[in-house]
Amino acid sequence: MLGALITGRVSVGLAGVSACKSALTIAIKYGLKRRQFAPKDGAPETILMDYPSHQQRLLPRLAKTYAYHFALQDLAKEMVNTPRDGDFRKVETKAAGLKSLATWHTTDTIQECREACGGKGYLDENRLSNLKADTDIFTTFEGDNTVLMQLVAKGVLTEFRKSFGENNFFAVMKYLQERLSKKLIEINPSYANNTSVSHLLDPRFHAHAFRYREEKLTLSVSTRMRKYLGQRIDPNDAYMRCQLHMLELGAAYSERLALTSFQSAIETVEDKNVKSALEKVCQLYALTIIQQEKGFFLENEYLGVSKTKAIRRMIAKLNQELRPMAGTLVDSFGIPEELLGANIILYN
Repeated sequence: MLGALITGRVSVGLAGVSACKSALTIAIKYGLKRRQFAPKDGAPETILMDYPSHQQRLLPRLAKTYAYHFALQDLAKEMVNTPRDGDFRKVETKAAGLKSLATWHTTDTIQECREACGGKGYLDENRLSNLKADTDIFTTFEGDNTVLMQLVAKGVLTEFRKSFGENNFFAVMKYLQERLSKKLIEINPSYANNTSVSHLLDPRFHAHAFRYREEKLTLSVSTRMRKYLGQRIDPNDAYMRCQLHMLELGAAYSERLALTSFQSAIETVEDKNVKSALEKVCQLYALTIIQQEKGFFLENEYLGVSKTKAIRRMIAKLNQELRPMAGTLVDSFGIPEELLGANIILYN
């Protein structure tokens, strides 16, 4: 039964990423052709992709698409290589999380691509409206994403508990506290406010931030559940009180999976130019998620205000550096223009 569920969720996630690839290819190729507004009278109008606002609309979403591509490819391989009589529960947890992230991303990305193409983005002949109509169902198909994220959190908590024996929940708590205390040693004012370029672009910083968020949320959810159960609150009521907290944990776990897959994929690339480009895309993905979750990091004093501002500036800088590669990055998806089916890029 789990095998059938996992196959469906992996397939839907991959289909969502494929739709994102088509939408981003259409929007970015159009943005590289379309000109709008001249800086002064008599001067050529500016290419849309040269506007920082247009870069911010499309390039971070392109980076997320790359991340979810690598994560889902790794998951598909893991699913295929898991024996039929093997334990599919870990794979189920990953499939639920990545399917949710990918399909939420699909809905957001296609809408942004439609808007980025102006009025032409709403014409059937440019396919974006069809992509949106075909993929809107993905957020509830093969499982409602919000429900699946709760399954992810349950899976994360269960795996920690199983690591120490079925009946030794307190050992899990002790272990988590010890691991978190080690991480906290590195979280000090100097680290929280380090705004150097080398640090902000360091994949170790990115991995550390993602892992810290996941572990901190695992610890805090576990602590709350233990507190409520210790007060003899009904387990269902305890779960309801922690539900929103668990959704955050599910997202943190899934985003960490995506980052790990992306960074691992980069390590296998031999071509220096390709590797350099992918590193920038991965940096943009990681910093985009950290910026997106800056409320969590600020509340836990993992980041200082000066560092979050520096991250925002670095995202803009990475957008500018990736701008010349934008066409190549979508060409790498290998989608022929005829199959994209968008007149906006064929004849514009």
